[in-house]
Amino acid sequence: MTPLLAIVLFMSSVQPDQKATWNQMPHSPADGTTIKVNPPPFTWVPPEDGLTYVLEVDEDSSFNSPLVQRTVVHVSTVSLHAPLPPGSYCWRYGIHGPNDVIYSRVRRFMVPTDAQLWPRPALDDMIKRVPTARPRLFVRPEAVAFYRDRAVDGDLQQVLAAIQRRCAGHLNEELAAEPPLVLGAGAERGRNYAAIIRATRPSMDLMESFALAYLLTNDPVYGLEAKRRLLYFFSWNPEGTTSWQNNDEPAMWIMMRGVRAYDWTYPLFTAGERKAVESVMRVRAAQFYYHLRHRQRFHTDPFVSHSGRMVGFLGETALAFIHEWPEAREWLDYVTTIYWNIYPAWGKEDGGWHEGPSYWSAYMSFALHFVVALRNATGADLMEKPFLRNTPNYLLYSNPPYARLSPFGDGENSPAGTGHGATMFAFASLLGDPYAKWYAEACGVTVPDDILGVVLSRDVPQSKAPLDLPQARYFPGVGLVSLH
Repeated sequence: MTPLLAIVLFMSSVQPDQKATWNQMPHSPADGTTIKVNPPPFTWVPPEDGLTYVLEVDEDSSFNSPLVQRTVVHVSTVSLHAPLPPGSYCWRYGIHGPNDVIYSRVRRFMVPTDAQLWPRPALDDMIKRVPTARPRLFVRPEAVAFYRDRAVDGDLQQVLAAIQRRCAGHLNEELAAEPPLVLGAGAERGRNYAAIIRATRPSMDLMESFALAYLLTNDPVYGLEAKRRLLYFFSWNPEGTTSWQNNDEPAMWIMMRGVRAYDWTYPLFTAGERKAVESVMRVRAAQFYYHLRHRQRFHTDPFVSHSGRMVGFLGETALAFIHEWPEAREWLDYVTTIYWNIYPAWGKEDGGWHEGPSYWSAYMSFALHFVVALRNATGADLMEKPFLRNTPNYLLYSNPPYARLSPFGDGENSPAGTGHGATMFAFASLLGDPYAKWYAEACGVTVPDDILGVVLSRDVPQSKAPLDLPQARYFPGVGLVSLH
């Protein structure tokens, strides 16, 4: 093939301004938009994988001296590290070809004076703030004594007691066997898939519970039991039946529970044990990243529930190993880009949610764990995102705690429960939201007996019944109106 023919073929197959398919994020900011958050995320539709782009932002369409000019490799979304002055702007992106750049059409947007300022911190600045000592997740090394004092004779005594009750009777118990491949098709496969979830999750949940009890007490009985479980579960073949490709549920659950537990019990491991555990964690995290960035392409196709859960788990892993594994830097950059620009695909700035209240409760809990871990480790605050600030209203209006049903989706025939309450407790603390605290209490939740309950309990406001709120709320992003 001649160089000229190669250029012609490239230009004919790789063109900007592709129309977004049903499962892709559209170009943003859309032409003519007045933005609400400054700087806005810039997102476009990639014509194919593996391309190098340039993003340009300027005050006029000539782009003779762009205010922003960023090279972007392989992903189709960018967040800026500084706000733009109020005014009118043009933006475009270009695709690097063999000898030239093919530019998109120009899109215009307006930055009003009252736009919320929310630049994304630079990656190096975030990494510098992550402690080099452990723990790194949720509790910083210098704060361990503070939480232990509160657990011994302070406001965390009841939380610790609940964690200890959960652990009681499970020391040295037989652990779940490494599961077989998920077999069958249709309903049979679904039953086998669910059976593996039921068999493996409880032992993994207790891995985190024992580690949290150790973090709060320094009692080696708890720490060594967490260690036993870590050594066992991370002896499972990461390329085997619980790899991401073969069974996503245990693959994610091992990492969600295991990375936290390992971070909190790190001093109890020998060098050889650390090598054994970390080598498996590293393989599993790499599977997550490959799936998200290269198979799922979550930066352009985020409309998949399980992958949305995995983003936060990868983010926690990146924070836990940011000073040891060079690739963790790339993982953290990708995850924070997704959270700043893309996540969640199921809702817009108004806080509505497109998967029903049960999935909202579960997936907001997963997300808030990463939000809190990131803020504690780096100072970057994702709670400034408009969706996260508004989304407690979705549950408050669409699934109030006195309702007998939870339409729609999983669990729609049951009322709101303690899981909903625990998630609303976290929002109450993070946002200072008294109505979310009222919701949590109405579900029977005072302080959750988990890591979010531990680190957020001091900041929770007094509860307030929503008697003074409007009786209806509109969530235009998902086309939902709630009337009371």
